[in-house]
Parts: sequence; C-alpha cells; structure tokens
Amino acid sequence: MHLNNRQLIDSAELICFPPGSFYSSVIANLLPSGVGRAILANPCPKVYIPNCSPDPEQTGKTLEQLVATLIDTLCADLDVSRNDCPNEHLLNIVLLDSQRGDYPGGVSVPALERMGLTVIDTRLISEQSAPYYDNELLVTALLSLV
Repeated sequence: MHLNNRQLIDSAELICFPPGSFYSSVIANLLPSGVGRAILANPCPKVYIPNCSPDPEQTGKTLEQLVATLIDTLCADLDVSRNDCPNEHLLNIVLLDSQRGDYPGGVSVPALERMGLTVIDTRLISEQSAPYYDNELLVTALLSLV
C-alpha cells in the first residue's frame, strides 16, 4: 500500500465501506497489502453502507454473506484464520434503511448482531432519491457517528 494511503487510513475519523459495485469497487479497494492492517490499527468507527437497490455483483448473496465477505477480505491481510479475526475492530456498524431499501435477502438484525455488529436502521432514502440513498440524509447519518 502506498504510504499516503496508509496515512489517510491512519488519520481517518470514520472508515466507510460505501455502496457500489460490491466486488469491482468495494472489495477491490481492500485487496492491496496493508489495507486490512491499517484499518485494524485505526480505532475509529467503521461502517458498511450496503447497496439499497439490486447490484448484479451481489446476485444470490444475502446481506450477512456480503458482510462476511467484507470481513474475510480484511482478515486476509492480517494473516489470521477467520475464527481468530477481530471482526469488531474491522467493521462495527451497518447503516441502512430497511423500510425503503431493497437489500439482498432482506435484513436480519439478529444475524448481523451475532457477527458483532451494531445495526443502525434509519431513514436514508427520501421520496426524491428513491430507490437510492438521499445524499443529505446519508451524510447526516455518517457525521453523527464521528
């Protein structure tokens, strides 16, 4: 990982795994060596914002499976087994709008909580932005985590 990228992760007040093409945009950015270790070393909140509408890269995957893939990808950089991976230090929060979003396989808050995550289910999609996140609602929710 480039030193400047490491410094940016080190100084972040919030690490956000954003919506987007799951494998080619989100996961691809976590693959360089050192990214998982840098994220682990930063004690700031780490939040995943899943796609709120269908993504062809997620076909057949549940939200829990996507979260597990995200954590597995980060763990791969730590040289530890999945069982020894410190999930809560790599990802703490899932931010979503279950009332208005279309999440793969639905949302199982208990399943996500068993993974050590806090689920924040709040209004993130407005009538004007539907079926996508409303920029102002999303930014407000993210800033409340810092």
